[in-house]
Parts: sequence; structure tokens; C-alpha cells
Amino acid sequence: MSKAFSLYNITRVSKTLPLNPYQLSKRKLKKTYELEVLEYNNEYLKIEFIPRNLNENYYSGVIWLDSSDYSLLKLEIVGGNKKNLFVPIGITEVEELNYKISYNYSKRQGNYKLSHISINYHSNIHNEISREINTEAILYITQYNESFYSPHFKFQHGISDYRALSIVPDTIIFNCLSKDGNFLLSKEQQYNLKTLKEEGEGFNSSDFGKELFENNYVIWSKDRISMKKTKKTIKINGVKNIDYQIDRYGFKSDMLEINTDIYFDLEESSEGILVETSSIFDIYNSYNHLSEDLLFQAYVNIYFDLVEIYRLKFLGQLDVESMGREEINDVFKQIVAQLEDDQSLLRKDSFAGQDINKLKMWNDFVDNELGINNFELMNISTDLHIKIR
Repeated sequence: MSKAFSLYNITRVSKTLPLNPYQLSKRKLKKTYELEVLEYNNEYLKIEFIPRNLNENYYSGVIWLDSSDYSLLKLEIVGGNKKNLFVPIGITEVEELNYKISYNYSKRQGNYKLSHISINYHSNIHNEISREINTEAILYITQYNESFYSPHFKFQHGISDYRALSIVPDTIIFNCLSKDGNFLLSKEQQYNLKTLKEEGEGFNSSDFGKELFENNYVIWSKDRISMKKTKKTIKINGVKNIDYQIDRYGFKSDMLEINTDIYFDLEESSEGILVETSSIFDIYNSYNHLSEDLLFQAYVNIYFDLVEIYRLKFLGQLDVESMGREEINDVFKQIVAQLEDDQSLLRKDSFAGQDINKLKMWNDFVDNELGINNFELMNISTDLHIKIR
């Protein structure tokens, strides 16, 4: 629904969504709607609009206008039980759908412009069991007259909104909502955001389960990860059957792919530059056809630990008070190049943990930088004898 109503043009007729007063001529408006002034003061004029024929495809709602020049301040439209608006997936049935959408405008550089869209909907759906869903959402426009700053991250092609959302650090959302006073939160909203920021885990938490959010990414933490043997057929870079390629050529380098990245985003405002980063393990684009012994698992974790080491080095080299966007980008590119060099050296030194002595050197490096000793945590002794995979 957020996608549908972000594309909805309130002054142009939609082929799928109902009509509102701004899409009608004055003559058509009088025939279609009953209008009633609810409030009129020095700040705004509030008008309610209700279709004369409730069976036709028209929205009802409320309009707020600026009392001085009658510019649009807010348009609230209400839709009720239009099952044909959204097509359910598979065997899901939409039993009821009621929603309220609010388009809010604020003055920027002398003109009123859209500041945010509020969405509130209630739905009953049936998919083996009946479920009642109540949802509120806010789509907030942060920067006008500026090009969108795309985060430095290799998003998977065709990634869903939910998967993309699970990558973004929560603090970006919290800082964005109330920045520069453009969007004022109620006391209840401020309390909820404060509580979620201090005590919640956001969309990255695995506690939600697979039923709500799909997530192909692991955010780095001191908890150790385990990379199991791949069972499914892999499709990478157009190669439809990597199992066949491995059996045919036997290159051990083809049997393991660890895909990691640093998520980096920045936002500029009157208060300065806000930088957000995360170390990411991309599960979807990683695979393993090797054994899963302790040395292998230590190698995987050390490989991922290098990402966190260089993420912290990147933050340590920043001076956001004196640096501009381009300077910060240049520092980030240098850090990424250094990370890739080190990961390449690690692969050459001890691919998949095959050289225990060289892997121990990298283990000690990580221990010195992060205080994490993978050998000790996994009870690995340098006296172990390595079997060539």
C-alpha cells in the first residue's frame, strides 16, 4: 500500500484508485460531493467532503487549506472495503480492507510542498487461517531539490523492500523523522521511538521469524557465525549449475564464496553530516561446498571480522565537521580497497583454513584489533593436523 500511495497523484485521475475532489472540475465537484466547513480560523480552513452516491468510486475525507491564500496544507482520504484495489498472492483472500491516507504539506522556500504521507489501514485476510492486520506507516520526504544519495552497498538485483529495509541501520530512521523540525512527533511517538531505540533490536532481529521479514543478511556482532555446506544448486553470474562446474574442473576456489560488504550511508542537514555504517555478510550470494571443520569455521569468521576492522578504521579516519561528502567518499573507497587487499591475502595464505599457522597469524591480528580470539573460542590448537580438502 505504501508503494501504491506514494505513486498516487492527487490531481490526476488514477486508473485503479478512487477519485478525490482535486481530480474533478468545479462543476463535477458540486455534482459529486457534499461539502461542509468544519472549522475556519486565522491559520486554516477545514472542509469535509462526502460523495453524494456512496456506491460510486469516490473517496471521502477532509481538506485543510491555508487561511491566507488557500494553499493545500493537508488532504486526508478514506477508502473502505475496495477488495479489487490490491490483488492477493496465491490462495490469500482479502476479506476486508479499510484505510486512511493523509498527504501533508509544509512551506519550503516560499511554496507548499509535500512533506510526508501517513498511511493507516485495517485488513482482514485469510490464508489457511484468518488474520487481522492494523498498520500505520509514514513516508517522509527528507530532501527537496537534491539528488538522492544512494548508500554504498551492493544490493542484490530485484531485492524486495523488506530485505532492503532490514539492512538500513535503525538510527538513520530515528534521526530522519524529526530532523530540522520538519516533522513533529507526538509525545506518544517520541516515547515509542525512544523506547525502540534504547531497548529494541529493529528489523535486523531474527526474533521476528521468517513469517514476517525475509532477510539475506547478517549484521556483524561478537557472536560467531557458522557457514554450513550448500545443498541447493547455485546460480551465480549466469552459471546455472555450479555443482557441475566443480565436479568438472575441481578448483577448490570455486567451492567457496564468502560475500561481505560494508553498508555506508550519509545524510546532510543543517546540523552537519550523519554517517551510518554496518558490516554485512551476504548469505544469498555466498555458498560452501567444502567440509565444515573448526578451521574452516574460524576462517569464515576471521574473513568477516576483517570487514568490521576496516569499518571501524573508516569511522576513525572521519572528521565530519571539516570533511565534505566527496572527501568522506574518497576515504571510504580507500578503506574498501585495503579491506579487499587483506581478504585477498587471507585467501592466499590460508584458503578455507588449510594452513593453520598462517591462519593463526590472521587470528592474532583480529584478536589484537577486536579482542576476539577465534582459535580460543573454537578450541583450536596449532598442533592439529590438516587434511587437504
